[in-house]
Amino acid sequence: MDCVNKLFDEKKYNLFYDKLVKDAKSQIDALEKQEKTKELKNYLNTVKKSYKRMKSIKYKNKLRKDERARYLKEFCNPGCKNTMFETGSPDYLSEKYLKELGNESLIKIHREQRKLLFGKDKNVLVDNFYKNINSKTVKKLKKRGALSGCMKDAKIPY
Repeated sequence: MDCVNKLFDEKKYNLFYDKLVKDAKSQIDALEKQEKTKELKNYLNTVKKSYKRMKSIKYKNKLRKDERARYLKEFCNPGCKNTMFETGSPDYLSEKYLKELGNESLIKIHREQRKLLFGKDKNVLVDNFYKNINSKTVKKLKKRGALSGCMKDAKIPY
């Protein structure tokens, strides 16, 4: 968890989340000014429900918890265990990862993506980071405390 604590910036997350809520409110205001069709009314109701949920502390904390779990899996996971990037045959996905994915269509997509990522290789990691991540990005992530880079586009949004 120490790795996650180093990487996950609470202040930046709060600013990010507040902007998300503000953007949702702006979207509602813009939609309310448009001519009301049946589809627009349905969409507006959906956005309003999302906005109402986003304003709750419980929802914000749930998203924070989910983001921290993502950081743990992507940035604090030497060997990229139980991810698409785990060393092994291009056809292999761990049982735990399959269970996380759940439905068959998602599993099929991830198997195809893994085959594309790996080609004929059995390992796509260099020093626990996906081999195609920009070296500057890897240095930046390591400086911030990352132990791994288990994703194609290694960006920390906050």
